[in-house]
Amino acid sequence: MTRKAPLFLSAFVVFLLVFATRAAAELHNIRGAILMNLKSESVLYIQDENRKVPPASLTKIMTMYIAMDAVKDGRVSLSDDVKVSRRATSQAGARLHVREGEVISLDLLMAGVAAVSGNDAAIAVAEYVGGSVDDFVKLMNEKAAALGMKNTVFRNPNGLPANEQLTTARDMLTLSKNYIENHPEALHYHSILSIKHGGVVNTNKNPLLKTLPDVDGLKTGWIRSSGYSLISTAKRGEIRLLSVVLGGVGTKDMANESERLLDAGFKTVASGGLIKVKEFLTSGDIAPYVETEARSEDTDMTIPVLPGEPEIGAKSADFTAPETEAEPVTEELIKAQEIDTENESGSGGSGASDTSDTSDTSDTSDTADTAETSPEPPLLPVEEIAPAAGEDAVSEIGRMEIDDI
Repeated sequence: MTRKAPLFLSAFVVFLLVFATRAAAELHNIRGAILMNLKSESVLYIQDENRKVPPASLTKIMTMYIAMDAVKDGRVSLSDDVKVSRRATSQAGARLHVREGEVISLDLLMAGVAAVSGNDAAIAVAEYVGGSVDDFVKLMNEKAAALGMKNTVFRNPNGLPANEQLTTARDMLTLSKNYIENHPEALHYHSILSIKHGGVVNTNKNPLLKTLPDVDGLKTGWIRSSGYSLISTAKRGEIRLLSVVLGGVGTKDMANESERLLDAGFKTVASGGLIKVKEFLTSGDIAPYVETEARSEDTDMTIPVLPGEPEIGAKSADFTAPETEAEPVTEELIKAQEIDTENESGSGGSGASDTSDTSDTSDTSDTADTAETSPEPPLLPVEEIAPAAGEDAVSEIGRMEIDDI
């Protein structure tokens, strides 16, 4: 027994060292991630990139893509006037605060989709561009199939909870890469910091726009079953990186890990690829991961504009709609905008399973750093499913998962 003890202890120490290295290398408290250098189209880092997760408001990137295609093809114009339907105004969660019967430009609606994640604006865009929500969703899924997004299904244009609406980090990378390459001008919408409409200032929920000058997009997303997700793109010199981080347990985790990943990516490119992203994540050159209390952070809220109060500026442009009567900030509206801070550790669902099919991987992905699968963060399961595209019923705000960002 005395002879075996040293061997056992040595093996245990080696195990701890290997585990510590892997734990330090991977991103923390997320469900999937991927990083690409868009200039070389090389994947620099992957972590559970094929795990299926509800897309939440990341769905709106596809909504923007379809709409920008229609503009490019001449089927619609950004200056077109769009009459807002009852269905659009009935959407819960983050909103641009359009009103039924209001006539608003497609340009402002698209800004509302990209910058402030307006669920109402997304429906209005879908109805105008696609003729109906159902037909627009068909276009979304046809585009996803054409792009090779094998593990993605869309059920609505705004990402509110719907049965079988799922995606992966790799599919979101594919979508975002093609979107940026085909419509680079769309980044203008995603970098707007605020929009004033109807007497209400709505702010962009992407935290990196306010902290990293290189970042000019792209989109946040949250519902309880998905966690906090962020797709970011940043450009330094001639190099543009695109990162996808899915399923963080809080907005600070989402922002911190996205920032660490981008920073490590730029350092890897600067090294000529000699030092991998994973190595930078474990070095002192990258800010270490700092544990944060899940969902304890401040949340951007819809802010009523008081008389004489200055408007909040935008990063790339000011979008100020014609003045209309301000919508009352009711208790129901506040509940719709608040993040659920209770039952964080509830009956944690196991989440979507990781898929083994990697056939949709780009031919450069084998050069990526790979992190070991981390334990599932304590995310709540889907308790209430919102209607699919063809159903017009709307769940009560207090009972459904609200996409707040």
